[in-house]
Amino acid sequence: MTSDTNSTMMPTSATGQQPDLRRTTVSRTATANEQLSTTIVLAVAEALDADPVDLSPALFDVVDPDALDSLFASASDPSDVAVQFSEWGCSITVFDGGRVHVTPDE
Repeated sequence: MTSDTNSTMMPTSATGQQPDLRRTTVSRTATANEQLSTTIVLAVAEALDADPVDLSPALFDVVDPDALDSLFASASDPSDVAVQFSEWGCSITVFDGGRVHVTPDE
């Protein structure tokens, strides 16, 4: 006799426990060797607990990374500049100095 139970498989950690799948608000600042676009993708991936290469659509399909860099580089007072957009189920805010704040939607 076979059973027709329908079970959902959840990934487990090495300890056999289910991982924490909650989304997290993340703040990240670009390093001297890191492009702002890279910082955005890494912050979103961290907030969603996802692999950065798995984010779809790609960042350049959402915003123009070169224009974003130029906006902050050309501002007379970059502290007056902030850009906010939504994608990947998150609100993303980019501040002067390469600061990125990602808040997943609830």
